[in-house]
Amino acid sequence: MDVLASRETGSITDAWHEFLCLERLSDGAVRLSVRGYEFAAVLDEVCPTDEETGERDVPDAIGGEAVHQEFGYLVYSNRLVPVDDEAVFTLTPGHLHEARVWLEERGWDRHPDFAALWASIQEALRRGG
Repeated sequence: MDVLASRETGSITDAWHEFLCLERLSDGAVRLSVRGYEFAAVLDEVCPTDEETGERDVPDAIGGEAVHQEFGYLVYSNRLVPVDDEAVFTLTPGHLHEARVWLEERGWDRHPDFAALWASIQEALRRGG
């Protein structure tokens, strides 16, 4: 799986990174997905604050997955997972229009490098995944 681009997104109270990924499938199709770092744990549950120093010792791994970062009271692994149930789109030859609509609905057409991203997607499909 290749990461084509990233962006920071969020809400009024939170921010996070999303990644546009491309995976070439053996049947010649291309799978696009929008992914983010997987939630691993609540910070207090895996590394309580040291009462004397007020600091935390965040572990290098949780449940066998490397820790990417702590953000607020949450810890995220290095594993990229789809951000929601509709964050994966399988593209087959002849269906470029549907892929573009999917990208536009998810706001990737506003990415500053969208023209290059779109060209990469088209090229991957031309090469047969």
